Amino acid sequence: MTIETNGLSSAKILDFYKGCDFYKISNHALMITKDGRKLFEHYIYPFSAKMPHTLFSVTKSLVSTAVGFAIDEGLISLDTKIFQYFTDYAQSKGTEKITVRDLLTMHSGKKFSFLQDMTGDYVEIFMKSGFRKENGFLYSNNDVHILSAMLQRITKIPVVDYLMPRLFTPLGIDKPEWETDCNGVCVGGTGAYLTLGSLVKIMQCYLDGGKYEGKQIIPEFWTKEATQKHIELDAKKPSENGYGYLFWTYRDFFCMNGLYGQIIAGYPKLNVVIAYMDCAISDVPLFKLTREHLLKAFVEKDNEHDNKLLEEYLTAKDEKVIEKSERGIVPNGEFKISAFSKITAQLFFPALLIPRSITSSMAKRPKTSFDRFSFSQADDEITVKWYEEEDAVVVKCGLDGTPRLSECTIKGYKYILWSYGWWDGKTLNIKLRPINTLSSLEMEFNFKDNGFGLRIDETPNFEDFILNNLNQVEILAKNNFLKSAAAGIMKFLLKTLKMEIKFKK
Repeated sequence: MTIETNGLSSAKILDFYKGCDFYKISNHALMITKDGRKLFEHYIYPFSAKMPHTLFSVTKSLVSTAVGFAIDEGLISLDTKIFQYFTDYAQSKGTEKITVRDLLTMHSGKKFSFLQDMTGDYVEIFMKSGFRKENGFLYSNNDVHILSAMLQRITKIPVVDYLMPRLFTPLGIDKPEWETDCNGVCVGGTGAYLTLGSLVKIMQCYLDGGKYEGKQIIPEFWTKEATQKHIELDAKKPSENGYGYLFWTYRDFFCMNGLYGQIIAGYPKLNVVIAYMDCAISDVPLFKLTREHLLKAFVEKDNEHDNKLLEEYLTAKDEKVIEKSERGIVPNGEFKISAFSKITAQLFFPALLIPRSITSSMAKRPKTSFDRFSFSQADDEITVKWYEEEDAVVVKCGLDGTPRLSECTIKGYKYILWSYGWWDGKTLNIKLRPINTLSSLEMEFNFKDNGFGLRIDETPNFEDFILNNLNQVEILAKNNFLKSAAAGIMKFLLKTLKMEIKFKK
């Protein structure tokens, strides 16, 4: 492996990666550019530059860009009232006052919860929803989805198709996959799939006033308007940080930001883009590491010794597979889940390929899964099959130390599966990554007495996600008894999640 840093300090880049290790952040990809020139790019195997990555709230900034085009073309304005485009829906009183500007700044005033069932009609949920008692900023997927739905009603095409000739094609970006709601509307708050390089192109276009290779792509006025601070996140605690039009704004940069450490940041004064895809419970350490290390990589000197240390680290960091597994025959045929385990599985594992901590962010997802498994074996490869509702997942697992690639489609969306396994005669272990997502699974099948027990360890880790959000107990419970009860329930649930799921032939 040869690492090119083009004058950036290898030592500071290495410090960033080691900082990610310290905070238990799984880095998938990192790219740094200046003046549109790529200075550093690296992907941790099996991720790659060509693989589109699932996006979460980074998608919101794409919707913002579509709104900018629509305003530039005179289709809408910031003061356009949105109710007029949804007269076929019953609307709660006050909805008639909501404007495009309100939605861009998360100020609709409507109630919203990330725990809502997002497989339903987003527009209906928004329109009939009541208003909060307190006005102000509330981060809401529904606010952004209404913008996507409104643009589709005006232009007669989904947002992804509206953006193709205006943004994606001029920047040399292939049409991205984009999740849709039950009515075929591109989900506004989450659900696009793009490569990191494509996102960096879009951010650089914003830094360059909307131009790409000398041609105006994004309306210049929008690159200024969307990326400046328009509102305080907390009216009681004003700060330099804020929110623009579906972009996060800070003192010296603005960014597209998605759940679990998806950050594409533009630094106008430096004309620098720093972008990464990660799997992190919190963004706070990433911003800290970027400030302390990556930004300093531009001013500290590089040297061959540091380059070698960085190369050695990244070579070791690439995921290694085990040595060739010993020979043995895994029991074939179909195994069905036990009655008790089925209740546990459907409650805590509604979909295997989509981590439990992010299922609320998926527009279309299975609500039941893996009530049966089957296995077959040929040479140095085991094939494992299960269903997530009506969709079959067939995973080929190399036992020879070489991963296999498989494909499956769940709820209309394609997943590329990278997997390998090892077998000791009693236990089959599988390492599985849907590599166009941020998730990974370790599945342990313990065979005994004409059946097996299944244990699943997933990343993002649901237990860590829950523990990181235990402050919600303080909000939900006002007295010590309720806090103690809530904490006890959470501990019981976390213990339940570690139970072995039983299957029998």
